[in-house]
Amino acid sequence: MLGSGRGPRSGASLQAAIKRHGTRNEWSAALHLFRETVSHYAKPDLVQYMAVIGACGRGQQWQQALSLLSETWKAELEPDVIIYSLGISACEKSREWQQALSLLREMSTLRLEANAFSYGAGISACGKGGNWKQAVSLIFEMWEGRVETNVICYSAGISSCEKGGQWQQALSLLGAMREAELEPDAIIYSAGISACEKGGEWRQALCWFADMRTAELEPNIISYSAATSACEKSGQWEQALSLLLGAREASLEPDVTTVLGSARARKAGSGSRRCRCSGRCGSRR
Repeated sequence: MLGSGRGPRSGASLQAAIKRHGTRNEWSAALHLFRETVSHYAKPDLVQYMAVIGACGRGQQWQQALSLLSETWKAELEPDVIIYSLGISACEKSREWQQALSLLREMSTLRLEANAFSYGAGISACGKGGNWKQAVSLIFEMWEGRVETNVICYSAGISSCEKGGQWQQALSLLGAMREAELEPDAIIYSAGISACEKGGEWRQALCWFADMRTAELEPNIISYSAATSACEKSGQWEQALSLLLGAREASLEPDVTTVLGSARARKAGSGSRRCRCSGRCGSRR
């Protein structure tokens, strides 16, 4: 450390020390170490700026992160795609979707080609900010620009649709994901089920649930809760109770919402009809 008589840190050791603080969510310590070392010994390089911007991002200090990004220009370091992506990620963690979009547009102006990490963080930021339309728009932008998509981008997009109750958009993204030969994970399926639940589409929720099992993915309590709630809201009490029993058989402890939902569904007690998924969800007429 400074003042210990050991002399200045090397660039690599400074970067490692900042990263350690960052992983411990000690952004303030990381920033202090960066500032003190720079003021006493050396001009920082781009890699060291990346380390401290990443630390501030993980600590949800997006303003500090963007201030540091601006400093790289003053230091004549020529910021690259990686450091801009870290700035976008910092905005995403703080739900600052407009700032994240601004950085993406700035990258375009600078002719820096945004990658899947840049877009993924931007899509997630829009979703967290409640702007599902912009999140989907960014995925379209990736397609048009022939930027390679990945599971993280689609997951963020489907999650954004879930928050907005846009089950049709979520289903469309799932189809595009499969066309790209990307395998959805449990998080994506759970978000899709929840999107259907919010949109009042119990049949589609059960289809997503069935597809999840077909993909040999074990539904979690979130999946069960969303599917049960979807059935309960539509008065499909037999389906709701079946899901509740399934959760218990899978050694999952249903939460209060799931149990109350099943109870309400049972009380409502109405018939159900087969959905349009070739019967794979197991719904009855």
